[in-house]
Amino acid sequence: MENYTHGGDRYGREIELDYSVNINPLGMPKESLQAAKEGVLLSNRYPDPLCRDLIRDIRVFEGATDQTEILTGNGAAELIYALCSAVPEGKALLLAPSFQEYENALVAAGHSCDFIYLKEAETFALPFQELFSRITEEISLVFLCNPCNPTGTVTGKEELVKLAERCEEMGTFLCVDECFLSFLSEEPVLTMKKETERFSHLIVLRAFTKVYGMPGLRLGYLLTGNRKLAERLKEKLPPWNVSLPAQLAGIAALRAEGYLEKTRELIRGEKEKLVSVLLETVADRVYPGSANFLLFHGREGLKEELLARRILIRDCSNFRGLMKGYYRICVRTQEENERLKEALYSLTGKEAGK
Repeated sequence: MENYTHGGDRYGREIELDYSVNINPLGMPKESLQAAKEGVLLSNRYPDPLCRDLIRDIRVFEGATDQTEILTGNGAAELIYALCSAVPEGKALLLAPSFQEYENALVAAGHSCDFIYLKEAETFALPFQELFSRITEEISLVFLCNPCNPTGTVTGKEELVKLAERCEEMGTFLCVDECFLSFLSEEPVLTMKKETERFSHLIVLRAFTKVYGMPGLRLGYLLTGNRKLAERLKEKLPPWNVSLPAQLAGIAALRAEGYLEKTRELIRGEKEKLVSVLLETVADRVYPGSANFLLFHGREGLKEELLARRILIRDCSNFRGLMKGYYRICVRTQEENERLKEALYSLTGKEAGK
């Protein structure tokens, strides 16, 4: 695990509170947990290699027509790697900081990468005009995470559509990663999933990992209106890549009534309180992200100080475009956040609320 660069590396450590991964604080829906258990009992047989029942339910849930191809994967990461292999080798354009696996997957597939660095002075907002102008015929693929990880910044639908139009004109593939979008109540007016029928070079990526709290089951999917691309993607994916427990848990998650509404309500209520606590204790800056996590800047060594208290946070210094002193924490339950609050105040020698 020495080269592990993401959050969630709690193995080999005594961790009581994991704030390093942006997982739904409600945990996996009870319906999904039960379905996964049933899937384990049925695991003496192969899973459906075509994920027919799961894709049927995703299509209904997303309101996708038959024009949209839906592919499932062993988490969104597998689909990212497959996409980079399916697109002809060329030059990709990435924002920084953003999810590191875009670059890793591109390099592994033989692409070169150009970067647009987000500016801290502009709260890491998307430099739309610069991105638009740098999408040329020589760019093969653009990844855009919305909301962005780790900054939490959101790009509006109007700008996304303009970028999709530009990519269509230039023959550039655009992958909009919406793995965190379901945490936002504004999701219906921000998502690009319906636009896949308009733009043949658009891919929308989603996952059950974060919003349904099932990272250990590994389940993601993408939507595209490009059948040729979909066929190339299928060639890059191994058979039986989605386990039976994951397929059944995913179906159950999509049918869990009220789960997303409860999630959004919890995040709204707890996030604002966490911002205040961070600014009162260890942070000199907290960035106004819209997702279920917060990027902030504080003193170096904070991760190690909290590890001594069995609390794990995400050190963001290994994100391209960031440096030491940048951290990310997720929003968890009120009880867990109170425990984090006590730990943060103890580091400052202050009493909570004083």
